[in-house]
Amino acid sequence: VKQAIAFIHQNYSRPMKRWEVAEAVGASENYFSRIFSQELGISPWDYLNRFRIAQAKKMIRRTQENIQFIADQVGFKDPKYFSRVFSKVTGCSPSEYKNQLIEN
Repeated sequence: VKQAIAFIHQNYSRPMKRWEVAEAVGASENYFSRIFSQELGISPWDYLNRFRIAQAKKMIRRTQENIQFIADQVGFKDPKYFSRVFSKVTGCSPSEYKNQLIEN
């Protein structure tokens, strides 16, 4: 699982397939997913999305880049999907998050 996390952290900004991560740690796709979920309590893809959102939040705080650019930089090629995942993880949209930072 530690190897998988390291692989995800190094490659989060690009599209990733389940077989790639499983291959990187020397396991079958199903075994990898099962062990990862048992160890962390979330699926590898939930972990990947949460990590991507954490990186996006850092970028929103540190840069003036637009949301679409940030979404692309953290591995989301579809800005609408990025907004949905961001809202699910944080409870607010990327724009709302950015506006909260400006107000404070």
